[in-house]
Amino acid sequence: MSKLNQKLEKRIYKLMALAKGGVGGEKTNAQSALNKTLEKYDLDLSDFLAGEKTVEYCKNVRNKYDKSLLVQIIRKICGSKVDIFYCSRTRSISVDCLESQVFEISLAYDIYKPLLHDELKLTYDAFIQTNCLYASDNTVSKDDSTMTNEELNNLLHRMSTMKKTNINKCIDSK
Repeated sequence: MSKLNQKLEKRIYKLMALAKGGVGGEKTNAQSALNKTLEKYDLDLSDFLAGEKTVEYCKNVRNKYDKSLLVQIIRKICGSKVDIFYCSRTRSISVDCLESQVFEISLAYDIYKPLLHDELKLTYDAFIQTNCLYASDNTVSKDDSTMTNEELNNLLHRMSTMKKTNINKCIDSK
């Protein structure tokens, strides 16, 4: 297969994945682009559905949250019965899936991972503030930065859902 045909085939599989699993306008736009591409090159979608190859998708993960997120995404896209393998030595997850699913998994992971880390940081910051686990000398650390009103509101909301830990009660109960 020529390089142009490989690029076209890869584009069609990506558009198929987006048309199947995209959200809102993304899904509609992908379906429209897929139809135009198929029409332009006088191709039939059934040729790609029948001929789609199974490939191994493998991704390194840094921590348990990244691992859990990736597993959730794979299960959402490939189904709950798919076999997912984790190698603790290389800290990688692998799964056999269709080519279009590889793109869909990669796209979802790249979008959700930073969002998850932002939420975890917000939860951590709220925990620190709720339990007053900061320096009492009113100095600002290098990590502290000014927050926007939206960030401050999100932090305050998150703090309102947390219980303050009474460390003296915890010590007395042990």
